[in-house]
Amino acid sequence: ASVASFSCVMFVVMRRPFAMGVTLLSGLLSAAHTQPAVLAFANGRTGYDSRVAHGYALVYPVALIVKILIAKVLG
Repeated sequence: ASVASFSCVMFVVMRRPFAMGVTLLSGLLSAAHTQPAVLAFANGRTGYDSRVAHGYALVYPVALIVKILIAKVLG
């Protein structure tokens, strides 16, 4: 439930105030969850639009580092 709520909040925040397109946002959301399978799905649905990969590349490194740091703090 928390993953779904995170995705919904992130979608609304990035879509409304920042007026981000859905194509870029799909890459951003897949990177925020560090899920390459979601990236592959988004690529397939958009016909391999480069904006999906751009959104993924913008967020993935930060999300991965944050996940590692959270694991260190919790562990």
